[in-house]
Amino acid sequence: MRVQNVAPTLRVSVVTLTAAQVRALHTTPVTLVLGAGAGRIVVVESVALVANVLTQPFQCGGADHLDLFYAADLTDALTPEFVDFFALNASSFVYASGAIQNFSVLQSVAVNQAVLLKSANDYNAGGITASTLGAAGTGYAVNDTGIIAAADSDATYIITSVGALGVVTGFTITNPGNHYSIANGVATATGGAQPGVGTGLTVNITAVTQGDGTLKVVTYYQVVPVP
Repeated sequence: MRVQNVAPTLRVSVVTLTAAQVRALHTTPVTLVLGAGAGRIVVVESVALVANVLTQPFQCGGADHLDLFYAADLTDALTPEFVDFFALNASSFVYASGAIQNFSVLQSVAVNQAVLLKSANDYNAGGITASTLGAAGTGYAVNDTGIIAAADSDATYIITSVGALGVVTGFTITNPGNHYSIANGVATATGGAQPGVGTGLTVNITAVTQGDGTLKVVTYYQVVPVP
């Protein structure tokens, strides 16, 4: 047996995602490293993420995970996951050192495959900026208050006008909240001192704040021939 010492060649790829690309990462993954060619595997050694948020943080309506995948298998993530990255690092730097490759998938799905960045959910959620009346409910009175019962349940409203039987005809969002997505028929819940005894009000969320800025991803990797 002959043992040969070969110094590995560490390569680097730098990809900067626009705000639109970040917001759509779940449905439209971004390529970080191209496939290395027939009989070769891209082995990721480490990754650095640099977030640069301008005015609005990126928010998602569900789990906030960023993961690396081979293009042939978007279900078996390379490790580790970047969990709550934007929640914890609105404008920051994170570095995952050491080999992060999931070697159990190398032979089956990694040969000549690109490495992609994908999120568990799209970052298209935020505070409520526009809404319309859904179900009007009954029993409400002017100045009734409550919450929009979705996402973080921290968006609040106040009733501004009612009709016969306390049917809501107008309301105002008083706190936009966080992590809301565009949706119709979102439930509400009364809160605080209530002049009325309303039930059944829903709202249609028609617009939310959108995250801005960029995300730079620096990937350090080797190209390894298949044995």
